[in-house]
Amino acid sequence: MSKRTAERISTFGDIFITIVEMIIIAFVIALIIVTIYYTAQDFTIVASAGTTEELQFLVNDIFMIIVLVELLRSLLAAYKKKELHLVAVAEVGFIVIIREIVIAALSGSINDIAILSIAALIVVIILWLLLKKVLA
Repeated sequence: MSKRTAERISTFGDIFITIVEMIIIAFVIALIIVTIYYTAQDFTIVASAGTTEELQFLVNDIFMIIVLVELLRSLLAAYKKKELHLVAVAEVGFIVIIREIVIAALSGSINDIAILSIAALIVVIILWLLLKKVLA
């Protein structure tokens, strides 16, 4: 295979990956919009006469918006510096764990809270190692 053919394949691969990433970003933005819409609906239900279960749905929706926005931020951060992608993915994982801790607290599950707290501590250590040792 010639050098020119290899360059064409590489260029095609870069273009294809960029197109796929743009489609993914568009879908994440659409998910954020849909989630905000359903969160507004859940908020009106909870504000009128909400039960604990409906409050859990509202908290879940709010954290889902945070997760989706953080995911969008991580996709955009990967364009600035490839190494930041690892940090952004770990941050999304931490937010998901915090979301699960809040949901476990609302449901009163002590065992889940303990396990998820250990998981959050592990993710914090991973983030610290990434930022201080690997990316320094």
